[in-house]
Amino acid sequence: MKGKLLVFILSCLICAALSEILLRHLGWFSSYGERNKIYGYVSPYDSNGEKWYHVYPPHILIENSYPLKESFMTNNEGCRDIDFVKDTTRKRIFMIGDSFTEGIGASNDSTISQQLNNLFKKAGYTDVDIWNGGISGSDPVFEYRFYKDKLLTYHPNALILVVNTSDSGD
Repeated sequence: MKGKLLVFILSCLICAALSEILLRHLGWFSSYGERNKIYGYVSPYDSNGEKWYHVYPPHILIENSYPLKESFMTNNEGCRDIDFVKDTTRKRIFMIGDSFTEGIGASNDSTISQQLNNLFKKAGYTDVDIWNGGISGSDPVFEYRFYKDKLLTYHPNALILVVNTSDSGD
């Protein structure tokens, strides 16, 4: 009886390992960043002092193919927007959040921050800039750290944290 149980357990472990290898090879359960070859898993234990949250490199072309094809250039802080500048003559509002805020699947003129920029300008507020600080795959803790580490130096007048239902699980 013990021998049959051992063979059964060993068979289950081998099947699980082979299934994992097959699923990883086929990419069926890849994350958004892995599918688009933007980033992969980085252990916080292997970071060598680097930030443990994901930020795109500055001034690179991001070409996404899943779920929709779109591309954009990152700015000086690795965000999907124009370069952030320290300008005290204009009002600055940062929007931070995940892929919804970043605008995955939307053209550059259709992101939430750009739509809000258009509404402000239409209402006559031409001295206001709404900057997109959304990073795909982030959660509220990552967004806070990104804001504290990078965006706070621009002295924003306001901050909009965009959350959605996926953030409650994060």
